Amino acid sequence: MASGEDTPFFASLIENTPALFAKIMAYNAALCRESEILAHAQTLFTEEQCAQLVPWLCGRPDSMREGVDAIQGLFWNFQEESRKLALLDSALLRDLAAVLGVTVHAGELALLVTREERSQAIEVLGKERFTYALQRGQYLAGSVGALFRDRECDLPIARRCVRHGWLALALCAQEWPREVKDRFCDWLWEEAGESMEPVERLTIPSWRLLWGLIKKCLVREVSPQCADFFA
Repeated sequence: MASGEDTPFFASLIENTPALFAKIMAYNAALCRESEILAHAQTLFTEEQCAQLVPWLCGRPDSMREGVDAIQGLFWNFQEESRKLALLDSALLRDLAAVLGVTVHAGELALLVTREERSQAIEVLGKERFTYALQRGQYLAGSVGALFRDRECDLPIARRCVRHGWLALALCAQEWPREVKDRFCDWLWEEAGESMEPVERLTIPSWRLLWGLIKKCLVREVSPQCADFFA
């Protein structure tokens, strides 16, 4: 939910980062009640802008998360940069989860020495992701790998990579307001094909380390153009 205090943030977005503003608009473009949309819009925009914006928002499907049925209200406050993950399109987030998974387990992947072990990992993860893990991934993970090393050790390492890529995003989202967190995690579990809830909240220092890694993976490995959206 936005308030009048957010108006300078939106004014700056429109002037300096119009592409990010467009993503926030797309995030809130859903089949909601017109009165609800109008109530939110009136706190941010002029009467003339509302007259143009509200019918557009009411008439568009949610273009950010196709397949998520429950729309849990509009959300505008993306000043905290990690929340902007929720604005990214689904294909980009799938790539990010894949990169995160092999990054946090890069050290363990490097310990696979037999041809059979490596072939099995490559079959699940793909040769490009596996090679990245052995090269840049080992040096990018830092201490964040420790947050995942002892989780679900009964699973094969490649399966853990896949699962924990999604989990990394879910752990990051635990610090968000509930309306944006729940919508994002609903989509995550649908993509993952299984639920990993309940997901605990990390300590603030651990969360900051994780977010730092997610941001590095995003802007260095997945989508350098996203650097414009993140401070």
